[in-house]
Amino acid sequence: MDNAAPGQVPGKRSRRKVVVIAAVVVGLCVVLTLCGVLFLGSSIRVALERDDVEGAIHQFMLAMARKNTNAAYAVFSERAQEKVPLSKLQEMVQGNNYALFNRYDSVEAQWLNIGPAVSSNPEMPQGIVARATGETRYTDGSVGRFEAVLERVKGEWKLDFINVTVSPDKFEKQ
Repeated sequence: MDNAAPGQVPGKRSRRKVVVIAAVVVGLCVVLTLCGVLFLGSSIRVALERDDVEGAIHQFMLAMARKNTNAAYAVFSERAQEKVPLSKLQEMVQGNNYALFNRYDSVEAQWLNIGPAVSSNPEMPQGIVARATGETRYTDGSVGRFEAVLERVKGEWKLDFINVTVSPDKFEKQ
């Protein structure tokens, strides 16, 4: 005797379960594959752009170390230049502030995220934006930190924001 309900074909219920389970498994596989592709695509983009992002930050730091504020200002996007006057950079190479750039050697982005950014605020970076944090290294052995936001403008990375910090003993080494 079979356990099928009256009027139901034997085995139909078990086939339906198999189809539902198979659909769930296939759906999960598709979702996981899409997530993997997105993650891999993001990782590839970061790998391809890392040198250029670090290069823009290095260019800024080197110009500031040389007290060439005009060259440092040129690394900023036009949008950022509208928010930050050149005089702010000129202040940064005077007095104790110069410790942030004095004896600068290299920069390394330890965390980098690159992706699209859209904002209704025209002062915010637009298009492809990079957010980076990492270390600044100095020839006197000091190590500092930086945080930067860059936007891609006509194929080049331009700074929108940068903050550089060093330990208090770096100020004493000046």
